[in-house]
Amino acid sequence: PSNDAALVNRVGELLDVNLDEIISLLNVDEDAQKKYPFPCPCSYRTALTYYLDLT
Repeated sequence: PSNDAALVNRVGELLDVNLDEIISLLNVDEDAQKKYPFPCPCSYRTALTYYLDLT
């Protein structure tokens, strides 16, 4: 499943971020099984489209 492109664009506008900027996130939960919460590096657009539930 993925989020609608219009919704992703709107969230990008509200957050005032360049959706094509590349990011990497590290998991700060020491008990977590994964170092990264989702495949990184990726763009804000990819993260918001495929890895976060915006609905």
